[in-house]
Amino acid sequence: MHQGDQRQTGLDGPVRGAPSPVPPRGRFVLVLAGMLILAVVAAVLVRPWDGGAGGSVDGGPREERTAQPSPNQRSELTGEQAWAVAAATDDHAGHAGSFGSWLADGLLVRAHATGVAARAVATGRLKWTLPPPDGGEFCGVGQEDSDGRAVLAYGAVRQREAAQGLTHVDCSAITLVDLATGGRVWSADLRDTGHYRSLREDGLSPPHRASLAIVRQSVVVAYGRSAVGYDLADGVKRWEIKNVHGSCAFTDVLAAPDGAVMLASCDRSYPLAVFGVDPSTGARRWRTDLTAAQVGRDSGLGTWLVSARPVVLAAAHGRPRYLVLGKDRRRVTTIPQTGEYGTLDLSPVGLSGTDRGRFRALVAGRTMVTLTTERKVNDYRSSNAVVAIDLRNAGLLWSRSLGESATAIPALIDRETAIVMRGGTYEEPPQAYRLKLVDGSGGAMGPAYSRDLIGLAPTALFRFGGKRLFLVSEIHSKVSAVALR
Repeated sequence: MHQGDQRQTGLDGPVRGAPSPVPPRGRFVLVLAGMLILAVVAAVLVRPWDGGAGGSVDGGPREERTAQPSPNQRSELTGEQAWAVAAATDDHAGHAGSFGSWLADGLLVRAHATGVAARAVATGRLKWTLPPPDGGEFCGVGQEDSDGRAVLAYGAVRQREAAQGLTHVDCSAITLVDLATGGRVWSADLRDTGHYRSLREDGLSPPHRASLAIVRQSVVVAYGRSAVGYDLADGVKRWEIKNVHGSCAFTDVLAAPDGAVMLASCDRSYPLAVFGVDPSTGARRWRTDLTAAQVGRDSGLGTWLVSARPVVLAAAHGRPRYLVLGKDRRRVTTIPQTGEYGTLDLSPVGLSGTDRGRFRALVAGRTMVTLTTERKVNDYRSSNAVVAIDLRNAGLLWSRSLGESATAIPALIDRETAIVMRGGTYEEPPQAYRLKLVDGSGGAMGPAYSRDLIGLAPTALFRFGGKRLFLVSEIHSKVSAVALR
């Protein structure tokens, strides 16, 4: 209703030309209608994401544009930006494997190659910074924190001998960081590992990256031909696996509830091996070898862990696919890039060369929520769908579009729902949605955000806490971190 209309309704006092009083029978009908409306509103407010906007559950086009929440309807988010941090030149240094983010003790912590910084969740005020030790760079980041601590790898930067103007990071140490203070709890040297020594003996450069994870009371590092375990309390080296049968090189590690899950690239016949490792002793609990036919190529490079429970791998090259290990670790389910769900987007975010890939795939129990490749609508707009896939049989559970000219990015799992972000266009700016994992139903969490954030979601890591949604990026040209409320 326009303001000019409001002045004629009696909100500011009596007005001329007001309608005559409603007769008793009319008042009775209006009362019944009002009670019905109140009942419907109350049902919606119990679960505000149950109804709402977006495309059809089967992924078909919408008949109308995304509806904004009514001012009288309770929203989880307000559509307002609490604070933002402008991107700096050095934010784009490094690679995807050196980028991470955590929420801890009222702080949003962002890590990238040239430093770690913590900001107050409420205000965005800078609380502490941590540069890489000895003027080097960070070259690996554990994806999750444990009790307010995170682990990072680092090393010295030097000029490449064979390529002038290019640098190489000798990734040769790890450190445990207290996220509340930015203090380094301990550091450990990787130069005493078998892999480092063998490279140097052959005159080769040390690795430029490491994959690492906090697993129970240990830090586990995947470091080429060595897998190493350190005590979480003091950083003392407890075990090392080296010279694994099959000429395998460890490339990735994630924490599972029952131990560490490690990925290794092996020979051409069996290009991948997945290991279950006791984080305290390094004892191998199980091993699954994958054939070239299962991987889709005769090389294990370019394949990364998406989830440790269940074990889900993303193979980005050759014939792209997701691979899922069953509970017995023997049965392997293949989710091909193209199926009844459409064509999946398996392009890693921020990936270059042999860096660790980040994929837009969320795993919760037996369900994986991911996205399809973009379909060009016209010269200026594209569209895609969010899809849920049954990990047991690669079957489609549901598909959801956020608009005929909108792209969607799965952000994170929260309770029994997936939070999904609309990438945003001028007509339909970025907006957050909450969709049920069971059937994809749901709607907008609040109004749309500023057009300044267009293009941020496809590059971002997402965190959700304190009724705020945080987006952190190492790629976006304007914003490195933003808090949405």
